[in-house]
Amino acid sequence: MDGNYSRTLNKRLIDADAVYFFDFPRFLCIYRAIKRRIINHGKTREDMAEGCKEKIDLEFLIWIWNFRKRSRGKILETLDQVKEQKQVYIFKSPREVKEYIVANM
Repeated sequence: MDGNYSRTLNKRLIDADAVYFFDFPRFLCIYRAIKRRIINHGKTREDMAEGCKEKIDLEFLIWIWNFRKRSRGKILETLDQVKEQKQVYIFKSPREVKEYIVANM
């Protein structure tokens, strides 16, 4: 499943077989958002709707910064509640993701 819409998390968990939660540091998330904006300046990314140009603003950066305080705890609680029924993977760093991929190829 994909997305960070915590209001619909329980609905999406019903159909999910596995959950991969990327619990990365906020500085990394901010850096990647800015990098993505620079790389895709004036373009529409493949994963975005036609005509939806890449953009970034202070409101979005603040949203990223506050994610841990606002949403992270509730998401982790929810994932803890379903871990007996679903495969739940929580990655704290890109290195952990790479190690998981290598080990499961």
